Amino acid sequence: MITLAITVLGEQKLLLKWDMLNLPPYSPDLVPSDYHLLIHIKKWLGGQHFDDGEELQNAVTGWLNSQATEFYGEGI
Repeated sequence: MITLAITVLGEQKLLLKWDMLNLPPYSPDLVPSDYHLLIHIKKWLGGQHFDDGEELQNAVTGWLNSQATEFYGEGI
């Protein structure tokens, strides 16, 4: 099974001329964690309905701007 997966990936790489990057699954220097922020915003968004992406974006921007400065320091 593993050999087949490796063969398929190798074939796709050759056909599409992609370069495969071997990145570690967790790279704190490459992808900062926004976990603290996401917990709070998911709770706030729960049950709300937005008619379009612009309305959602405006609501989220308003929520982010309404948070106290200390809120952003808590997750660090």
